[in-house]
Amino acid sequence: MMKQEYKRNRHVNPKRLMLLILIPVLLLAGGFGIYKIMAEDAYAAYNTYDESNKKEGTMEHFTEEKEDTYYLSFYYPKFEDKQLNEIVQTYRSTSIQTKRKHEGMQYIAIDYASEKLFDQYVNLTFIQKIYDADEKQVDEVRNHYTYDTKQRKLITVQDALRRDYVQVVKKLAETAGIKTPSITSLQVQVEKDGLMLYTGKETKGMALPYKEYKKYIRLANRNIPSLYQKDAIIPTEQKVDPNKKMIAFTFDDGPHWQNTQIIMKEFEKYNGRATFFMLGQNVKDDTTGVDHTDIVRDMYKRGFEVGNHSWDHSMRIAASKSDAMSKAEVSDEIYNTQDAIFAACGADATMFRPPYGALNNNVRAVSTLDFALWDLDTLDWSNKNADIITQNIMQNVHDGSVILLHDIHDFSRDAILQVLPKLEAKGYQFVSLSTLRKYKNEELVNENIVIPASMK
Repeated sequence: MMKQEYKRNRHVNPKRLMLLILIPVLLLAGGFGIYKIMAEDAYAAYNTYDESNKKEGTMEHFTEEKEDTYYLSFYYPKFEDKQLNEIVQTYRSTSIQTKRKHEGMQYIAIDYASEKLFDQYVNLTFIQKIYDADEKQVDEVRNHYTYDTKQRKLITVQDALRRDYVQVVKKLAETAGIKTPSITSLQVQVEKDGLMLYTGKETKGMALPYKEYKKYIRLANRNIPSLYQKDAIIPTEQKVDPNKKMIAFTFDDGPHWQNTQIIMKEFEKYNGRATFFMLGQNVKDDTTGVDHTDIVRDMYKRGFEVGNHSWDHSMRIAASKSDAMSKAEVSDEIYNTQDAIFAACGADATMFRPPYGALNNNVRAVSTLDFALWDLDTLDWSNKNADIITQNIMQNVHDGSVILLHDIHDFSRDAILQVLPKLEAKGYQFVSLSTLRKYKNEELVNENIVIPASMK
């Protein structure tokens, strides 16, 4: 009996042998699983996220640990739009604070919020919280973005606001007790009822309700109150050869109900463009019934440049005597004209040509537009003769010339019909003043043909 039992003990049951082998393996695996769970639990507090505010894109999660240095938990959205994903990638590579600010372990927890508004704007906010080794929060940084899906670009403060918005933002910041290092560095987000501006450190931000700040809103969307509540116009782009001679024709005092259109058509024969420095009262003036907004809209759409020449060409704007306009009056001359132009085409003039080319301290103090003068005055208003105007241009023109005419005069219009083919035959391109600045800005500034504004 014992032998049999002994024999049975020597011939081990295969099933029992398998069980004996599996037990330590399972114990080892179980131990590893427990370790893994414990490791995950150690970071559980930093792996949390708010699922209620992720309304655009698909949520992704990335974690990274550097021993005794930091642990990173990064929730981020993945979009179908490639450029939006590049924004996320740029944030990831430039804004995550993995550099230690204190001794010991650092925990970085990043969550996000996303939504789409007005079928055009994607809002994205990253909330980055930093914890020390004692699990105490030591910092919080928020990065706010609004991406325009139609324009396919990030919205900046300059994209969202217009007019003399710099002064408005400064007052808002002062009231809110927010220190702004630079207006242009502010982060902007499009909300349902208004714009929000952030510094990144302030979680509250500065609010600009659309209805209250309507005339300051630059965004072109039918759902957003502004002076131009329509779809944005995409101007026709001019092809320019930077290696060829180029000149800028500029026209003051328009638009004219007939001449402006004829002049634009003539320039287009030569793939040319020009800049029109307009009077606000000739764009649209409810007191006189003048309404040339259709011309301004067409001008901008065809790729011609819109410029500001004051509301009514008053001599008092830059007068040096006691009858000179106050800063408030000068501001009205400039920005009421800006409003008329913007309401017509959804774009602002970027340059202001002061009447008579005269500048004083009040004009410099209130204008956020660069000042545009000229170096070839045709004296068309005085000569009143197309042949003399043409001769004046041909005798004095050079590469980089900024030529002054007035589209309100028939003789100036006729001079354009004569002079453009002559200049084209000499190898000149006809470009807007802004395009000329792109290639010859240093020369124009040095010669005081263009004077950058100090109020930006």
